[in-house]
Amino acid sequence: MDSKKIEVFIDNLKKNVSKIDIKSELEKVPENHIQHKQSKDDLAFIKYIESLDSFSTIPTPLFSETAIKIIQLSNGSDYSISEISNLIKSDPFLVLNILKLANSVTYRGAYPIVDINQAISRIGMEELIMMIMTLYFKNSFLNTPFSSEYAQFLWKHSTLTALISSQLAPYLNYKNNNLYTLGLLHKIGALTTLYLVDSFKKREQIDYTPKSRFIVLVAENYNKKLTEIILKPWEFPVEQVESILNCENSFFENSSLDYKLLNFATIVSKLIFNDSWSGLNEELKIYGYQYLWNSLNITLEFETVYMMIQESFKSYFLIQKLINEIK
Repeated sequence: MDSKKIEVFIDNLKKNVSKIDIKSELEKVPENHIQHKQSKDDLAFIKYIESLDSFSTIPTPLFSETAIKIIQLSNGSDYSISEISNLIKSDPFLVLNILKLANSVTYRGAYPIVDINQAISRIGMEELIMMIMTLYFKNSFLNTPFSSEYAQFLWKHSTLTALISSQLAPYLNYKNNNLYTLGLLHKIGALTTLYLVDSFKKREQIDYTPKSRFIVLVAENYNKKLTEIILKPWEFPVEQVESILNCENSFFENSSLDYKLLNFATIVSKLIFNDSWSGLNEELKIYGYQYLWNSLNITLEFETVYMMIQESFKSYFLIQKLINEIK
């Protein structure tokens, strides 16, 4: 592949980000696979998803009330340490994991931490909220009752999208400290689909195990619909919801900055975890990232952008290390 083919490839991705192959086994699946060759139960499952029209109709709660409150609180700028501390204390899962985190090799100090307020001081509020979101998302993504390989992909892709977009923001004097959460949330509908398989089986009282390729295509197809339903009670600003819902659908040069950053980050993240892309030499990959970034018309030198892509990838592995430390 030469630079001209890279440009054509990137231009096609910008028209529809979700067209990026997410697994090598899907590369030869026709786009209309979802419309045919399904069993009767497959069709019933699709009909079940299409019948879901409000938050209350989704039977699987992916997050506790505490997680949702922390997301809502951190979305503003006037929350206090005591508010976050009280929310953490109300959730045994968070208390246990935040104390483990504060005493992990990465954050360990001269003495062990046994109090949540001390843990917050040691970790820092900004990193703490990021790790709270990460812990909840990791728990939700990797404890799905179905298609663990796809769930692993969703976890990796969402985390790297969150890191790239949020780490670029400060260089643009952009003060939306919620970009990390927005990046994590953009595939929440696809994740929900994996949980809905189990709910559907229980509702219909059948032994239903759809093919992995089919469920991945269904999850991608209904991601936007389910994400919109799930986000409705969370009280995100309208423009942020639009950024989450559309960041994988198309690439608009005259859109908001959070949209552009999420859109850029989700393309780069999918490319990084794509087998065909990873096989290219580094020079061609850098050319592709630069060509994509330049099309955004944002005043920030590409050298800084590429440095942040590399730093985000390092941060991704650091997060994996931290989570493994507190298991």
